Amino acid sequence: MYPQNLQFTNIFRTDETNIGDWYSSPAMYFDLPGNKKDIYKLEHEYIPPHENVIYGGGGLIGQMRPMGHVIVNQKNANCRIFGWGLGEHTYVSMDEQTQFIPSIDITYPFYVRKFDLLGIRDHYPMIYTSIPETRWVPCASCMHEAFDKEYEVKHDVVFFTHQSLPMFLIHQLPKQTWDYPHMANDNTTTFEKAIEFIGSGDVVVTNSYHGAYWATLLGKVVVAFPWASKFYGLKHKPIFCPAPDWWKALNEKEQKQYKSSLEECRQANKDFHRELINHILNVPQTFSVTT
Repeated sequence: MYPQNLQFTNIFRTDETNIGDWYSSPAMYFDLPGNKKDIYKLEHEYIPPHENVIYGGGGLIGQMRPMGHVIVNQKNANCRIFGWGLGEHTYVSMDEQTQFIPSIDITYPFYVRKFDLLGIRDHYPMIYTSIPETRWVPCASCMHEAFDKEYEVKHDVVFFTHQSLPMFLIHQLPKQTWDYPHMANDNTTTFEKAIEFIGSGDVVVTNSYHGAYWATLLGKVVVAFPWASKFYGLKHKPIFCPAPDWWKALNEKEQKQYKSSLEECRQANKDFHRELINHILNVPQTFSVTT
């Protein structure tokens, strides 16, 4: 147990219409009382009401957001800064026909060294060596109880699409693709319905980062269209291919399944929560809120 007055400010994309963003907050699954702040509404001079600040989850690193400036200001105010399930989201394909970007070398911005602890969802072991405060901590949505249920497999293939990148507009998939069941990661569904839908397929084809992640946690064969560099940070790699080649890739490449991924991801989150709390309890408090 830790002091009842321990409070946190959780900064992430507080968009309830995108279940991937909304359910990435670790405060939904762990005892982290306090308030939340939308990363899209983050003022440059924002100092939170609490000493302990958690950024994440979500692909918040590397996009055109004021994180560098804000984090420096918060550190100067003696905030303790933590990242939980953060990932890079820097490079995006501009090819509207295939929406495919190859794996490329990732460079993280300077402010990743400002975190007291950085739980990063990207599995790049080199960063753990170069920045000792960094850990692999995948998206906290793995803790959701929906993953504890068994789902009836009803379809050979299902398609789970990104909220803003519907496949029929972006990927120009062949007509026969649309004979398979589809669901979009948007405000027309709930987390529970999305996981049930993903669980209904033997193979999950997706252009959604969280769609690929959740399908992996359910032990599915996953085909993903990496339109952004963030996909390559997944520790448990799906089959990557340009969208029009999904059927050929499924037949030609090894159909990987990661049956232990759910427990592995949950354990990483539990370990990080314990480490974060221990860090807070063993570092003297120097922060004070200016009124």
